[in-house]
Amino acid sequence: MSNKPMIVKEASKRIRMRPTIEECAVAVLEKSGSPMTLTEIFDGVLKMRPTGGKTPRNTVYSVLYKCESIIRLGDGFFDLKDRPEKKG
Repeated sequence: MSNKPMIVKEASKRIRMRPTIEECAVAVLEKSGSPMTLTEIFDGVLKMRPTGGKTPRNTVYSVLYKCESIIRLGDGFFDLKDRPEKKG
């Protein structure tokens, strides 16, 4: 009898201990209250969750690009898709 199925069951019960890059990016944008550049978001994400890859900035950009709750504004800025409009 193989131990592999038991390992898979145990792994599926583990609780994630740190937020994902996407969760961090959304939190950074929510806290800022306005659109931000990749560099600003990247700096905020690194404070919340260190990344271990060779190109962490590219990793954050990839997550921002694929995230359904974040939009690219076309001028180098990112913002939350469902951010309430400011009334002035």
